[in-house]
Amino acid sequence: GAAGSSGNDGAAGDPDAGGAADDPLAAARAARRFALARAAAQGMVEAAPPALLPPPPPAPEAPPGPPPAPVNAAPAVPIMVETGLDRAARGTPRIALTPGGGDCPEDAAFDVPAWGGEGGPADAIAARRAALIGEFDRPDPAAVLALARLYVHLGFGAEAGAALAAFGAGGEEVERLAALALLVDGAAAAPAAPFAGLEACDGAVALWAVLAAPRLETGAPVAAGAVVRGFSALPLHLRRLLGRPLADRFLDTGDAETARALRDAAERAGGPGGDAIDLVSARIALARGRVDEAEAALAALATRPGPEAAEALALLVETLLSRGAEVAPGHVTAAEAFAYELSGTATGTRLASAHARALAARGEHDAAFAALARMPPGPATAALADALHATLAAGASEASFLRHAFAALPGSAPAAPHRPSGAPARRALAGRLVGLGFGPEAQALLGPAAALPPGDRPLWAAAALAAGDPRAAVAALAGDGSAAAAAIRGDALSRLGDHRGAAAAFAGSDPDRAAAAGWRAAAGGGAASPPAVASALAALAPAVDGATPAEGGGDAPLAAARALLADSAARRTAAAVLLAAYPPP
Repeated sequence: GAAGSSGNDGAAGDPDAGGAADDPLAAARAARRFALARAAAQGMVEAAPPALLPPPPPAPEAPPGPPPAPVNAAPAVPIMVETGLDRAARGTPRIALTPGGGDCPEDAAFDVPAWGGEGGPADAIAARRAALIGEFDRPDPAAVLALARLYVHLGFGAEAGAALAAFGAGGEEVERLAALALLVDGAAAAPAAPFAGLEACDGAVALWAVLAAPRLETGAPVAAGAVVRGFSALPLHLRRLLGRPLADRFLDTGDAETARALRDAAERAGGPGGDAIDLVSARIALARGRVDEAEAALAALATRPGPEAAEALALLVETLLSRGAEVAPGHVTAAEAFAYELSGTATGTRLASAHARALAARGEHDAAFAALARMPPGPATAALADALHATLAAGASEASFLRHAFAALPGSAPAAPHRPSGAPARRALAGRLVGLGFGPEAQALLGPAAALPPGDRPLWAAAALAAGDPRAAVAALAGDGSAAAAAIRGDALSRLGDHRGAAAAFAGSDPDRAAAAGWRAAAGGGAASPPAVASALAALAPAVDGATPAEGGGDAPLAAARALLADSAARRTAAAVLLAAYPPP
């Protein structure tokens, strides 16, 4: 709570409420009672059982005066009390229309907290089942709906759906109840029709619309405050049941604050929902950049028995791989075991991918591709194939790389069961193949040059050069003015003997190679040459002109011999410089 000089919409109350205003102490007590009652209604606090409360003091005889304040209004005192839910909702406008212009349903249609019965669950179910059949043994539609609502309130989704189906009920209300039954039962694909586009409604429907959506789009309008308020008002058992999937929806969009508010509300439920909430807490820590804290929590969860262990292990391995950290051998083995146990499920596929990627990161490429071969075709397998081939191109030994890269080529025998399909993985493989001199294989992996996007054509041209086809390289780079294209074009033109064209291609990106190509084109005839080359040419100029060393005086034979030796050494040095600058093809 917070104290201040004025109230707010949630706690200020009716300024005309009399009685309490005449007694500041009584007014403050009344304000506190009102604030605690409102927080209890929001699920922020829980009332103690009556047996644990001390007996109230005898009420003094009330003197005559104005009537007491209404019980549902806070006294007007200079105290402000607000809960975290009030802060979350403050500033969020109430939306009566969906973004598409439709009407938002009334809260009464989704008032799940109010659908409980009198007494315990067994008594409430018995009473409502007894009221199902009316006169002439015909089911009472209102009684069928009441029983289904009770089942939804208790979290018995399958029973609610069976009751609606067994008694042939129909209509919009039945459609909503059937969808709610699937949601409380944890269905992976609940029908979205009753909730489509209602995530932005500032009411009770927002919570169920978020749960029904397969995923929330980042930036899409969502009434997060209404979701938190609706979740906090749910019974404790539903908070345990729905807390994690609801928080996961927001974490997937990067909204860690709303996920934290939902986590806090679910933690107040206590009981056996601890591991699920711990998993949400670990994801929140990851979203906030507290990686060490998250990994420690995930490692602990992965060793506990329960349904969260497998997902915690998958998230732990994925987190370690994303930051380039080593995955412990025990975690690799556990991922393989969980993947086998949960094969055929989304979590099993995720663990199989994490296991194969961890093997590749440890340099065990043969084992990683063997694990890939055991996976059935599908989007997850295709993504894993791309990841493994990219890792192979980046760090595998030449022998291992060539073995798996050649198996990935079109038409290879034996063929890999899952070839790379993404452009980044194919580029990575082709780039390393070109570096090793396997130009035709790189071209086969990339496909026809005409079908490639402009950014991939320099790599295809480099593969053509490695294959000994400079003309195809030049043709593939037509119209490409990038620096990478200019370098490859210059190399191709040099191999074709067009040194003048090569000099023009190198001019904008490599001045030294441009000068060298220009000298080759002009054979030293006025073209600019690198300084070392110019000196070498000057040293060789006497030999080119046919001149001989000057003869000496009286000791002419000895002087001539010495001059010849010195001149020969200078020419040899100049020739070495030229051979180093322009090696023969």
